[in-house]
Amino acid sequence: MTATSRAASAILSTPPPRRSSPTPAKPSFIRVRSQSTKTPNPVSANHTQRAPAAPAFYEPDEPRDFVPGAADAWGGEPEELGTRVRQRYVQGLQVILQQQLQVLVERHRAGALICGVAGTIWVRWVAASKVFDEMWARKVIAEDEAVQGLKRSSSGAAALGQLLPLKGQQKPPEVKCEWADEALIRKDRRRVEFIFLRSLRMMLPVYSTLSVCFLACHVAREAILPTDIYRWAMEGKLPYVAAFTQVDKLLGTSLKHCPLNARQLFRPVRVIGAWQLEATAGSIARRIGLRLPSVNFYAIAQHYLSELSLPIERILPHACRIYEWAMPAELWLSSNPARVPTRVCVMAILILALRVQYSINGQGIWEEISEAGSNAGESHPDANLPPSMKPDGSTSEKFGTRELLCALADAYDKIDVAHGNFQ
Repeated sequence: MTATSRAASAILSTPPPRRSSPTPAKPSFIRVRSQSTKTPNPVSANHTQRAPAAPAFYEPDEPRDFVPGAADAWGGEPEELGTRVRQRYVQGLQVILQQQLQVLVERHRAGALICGVAGTIWVRWVAASKVFDEMWARKVIAEDEAVQGLKRSSSGAAALGQLLPLKGQQKPPEVKCEWADEALIRKDRRRVEFIFLRSLRMMLPVYSTLSVCFLACHVAREAILPTDIYRWAMEGKLPYVAAFTQVDKLLGTSLKHCPLNARQLFRPVRVIGAWQLEATAGSIARRIGLRLPSVNFYAIAQHYLSELSLPIERILPHACRIYEWAMPAELWLSSNPARVPTRVCVMAILILALRVQYSINGQGIWEEISEAGSNAGESHPDANLPPSMKPDGSTSEKFGTRELLCALADAYDKIDVAHGNFQ
């Protein structure tokens, strides 16, 4: 018998396998998710209709939390969550800063140099804030747990009246970079998210983008004042209050990477004033070790004179001489919010130049012009002026003084109506 015949006979002689008893097929909505689900007929009257339990490897398509992708953003570890929130926050602030610089260049006629200067300042400011420290997330959690522990111990001791005198002085608990209770942290995820957000807002405030913009304009010698930045932000001419609405469009949705939305991350609480804006710019320059020049006196003084409708060719050279002679320290930025702003010092030099140039030494000249203007009514404005202030028979200096004071009065009314208290 050949080998082929022996193999064929062996296969034929093998008994067929026994068939198992037929088992009821599983419902189709468990095996195939895309099919339409139908409830199977009950096998018996005692059988209760219920969906069979899903296998261990079955993952539903619907999200398990209120925010889609929040489970992925959590990652199982608070440190991973802190990394995602920090990355999203820093990237969003950088996008807002880029929008503000673009508007300053395109709409407010600032030089394109401020973009490169602001980029360097921003990178050094982020590095100086130590927001990307490796132990940042652990330190934030540890400090919060220490504060919560102190609050619980103090409240419990006050309620029970168990504040007993101790021998010696007890040292405050040291903050250690360890997880106090990982199970509790995982459970209270929402609290941890806002702990990280609060720390980030303290290290890199949202309003720091405005300060970086002003600091870049100061370094680039632009005639843009903190009052201009503040007014444009309040009027919506500079992206700040509603800038968070554009973050998701430029960076994409953050639900898969960060559980906090753009409104929670980047919506500012308020617009800081011009004094705090300048002080913050000085503080950033001091933190990053940036040696600043004085303000661009010529450009700022020319800006003020043109806004007040005063003769620039006559006043500005004298003001520049006073500036070069005095060179006051108030013309440099400072991190002290209680110090007089630089723009006030520039205006003080202009007022001194006006008094010297037009011989305004008091003596009731302003009062005479104001009283004459109020009594004139609909008559000619020069009808009730004193003889020394009338154009005919008076010197050009006296007539120039009168024009100057009237122009200042008109400019003051226009500025007060247009800008309110912004100046």
